[in-house]
Amino acid sequence: NARLFEDSIYRERWASALAETARRLMQDEDDEHLGFLVDRVKELADADLVCIGLVTPHRDFLVIDRAAGTGAVELTAMSFSLDDSIAGQAIHGGEPVVVPDAGVLDDHDFTAQKKLGNAMVIPFNLGEGNSGVLGLARLRGRPDFDTRALDLGTSFASHHSVAIPRAAARMAPRPIAPPQNRHRSARD
Repeated sequence: NARLFEDSIYRERWASALAETARRLMQDEDDEHLGFLVDRVKELADADLVCIGLVTPHRDFLVIDRAAGTGAVELTAMSFSLDDSIAGQAIHGGEPVVVPDAGVLDDHDFTAQKKLGNAMVIPFNLGEGNSGVLGLARLRGRPDFDTRALDLGTSFASHHSVAIPRAAARMAPRPIAPPQNRHRSARD
């Protein structure tokens, strides 16, 4: 019973976070909703590092757009070739990739990576050929992410793959009426 109660509390916290971040994505007028998303996932997953990486328009690199936690300042704005990265495996395969020890992978000049242990990289699709990943990692020596965290992280990523483009479209500049219609629009 205690395990079932703990699971229901955990799922309730994630559901609340999903709703809260979706609301923020749809209402915020600035770009800080992704920062909020990263911070919220870090807290709920008890991760030491969380990041959102977006694939470049040529689909050859992944650029870290937001990060929170260990090495976040260094990691933000770094880019990684999709050909030789775990993120590339996740994006090309369309499935999450769990890494038992991220510290042994090629660090791509990310010095804090040597401190990382268990990690998961969850792909998401933003439509129109745009995609990215939600990455979570814990420091070496900490407990691994369990299947519950992977399932909920996957749910979080897919939920926000719908909300992120809608928020971006909402923030896009509105077209200005052509000059010949401005006077009529003002008159109406």
